[in-house]
Amino acid sequence: LNDNINDVYYQISLYNNINFKKFSKQNKNSLNEIIKNNYYNSKLKYLDLGSGFCNNILWKNKNISIDGLEIDISILSKIELDVNKNIYICDISKDWSLKKNNPIYNYYKNNQFSFTNKKYNIVISNFSFHNIFKTSDGFYNFINQLNTVTIHKSKLYISLIDIQEDIYLDDGSYIKCIKNQIKYKYEINLVQNWYKTYYSFRHTKPIKEPKINLIELNKIMIKYGWKFNKEFIVEEKFKLEGNWKKLYDSIKRLEFIKL
Repeated sequence: LNDNINDVYYQISLYNNINFKKFSKQNKNSLNEIIKNNYYNSKLKYLDLGSGFCNNILWKNKNISIDGLEIDISILSKIELDVNKNIYICDISKDWSLKKNNPIYNYYKNNQFSFTNKKYNIVISNFSFHNIFKTSDGFYNFINQLNTVTIHKSKLYISLIDIQEDIYLDDGSYIKCIKNQIKYKYEINLVQNWYKTYYSFRHTKPIKEPKINLIELNKIMIKYGWKFNKEFIVEEKFKLEGNWKKLYDSIKRLEFIKL
């Protein structure tokens, strides 16, 4: 069942779908608006999970201290970092220890880096949180590491897609609900289905991703010391049409606070 569930999200670089461009720009704008209005403070320390190309406004401010965890090692050759901004290659569903989980540990060792000794006020997981459920014990690895690197009243922001029915988009693209792809060790109600996603202009074949049950998520997060605080609603700046608007409206942007 779990064949191909770890495929790279974007398999081709074709970027010629105008609706997808607007959808992507809208999501980038929404994240930056939430950050600016709720988390933007040069005195805080930030952790970006699945930081990608470091496009949000926190990375643009030279006075802000932020670290990113990213699974794609090629990112290191495509971005510029400075003294208070770092990218570390890491699978957030596994142990975050560099010795155990990092293909370029010697680089960090030579630079005297000790990731798990750091503490963060704000943790951002923009469309990356669901990836921790791609393995049977990914959530437990994640939450234990998260609790290690955060403090009382730290905040966790996550965004994820929460559709209740299949969505069909341009040029044969779609997001479909499919049956569970792996057997979880615990909290099986947390992931009851997966998504099968295919953007014809970005994928050579569909990818599969876990669909998170938000009610069960709130239950397990409080169990591990994180209380749901609020959901952010961001109005469209770019006019989305058809099912692209439906997909945008399905996105949940949630904040949890560490007790």
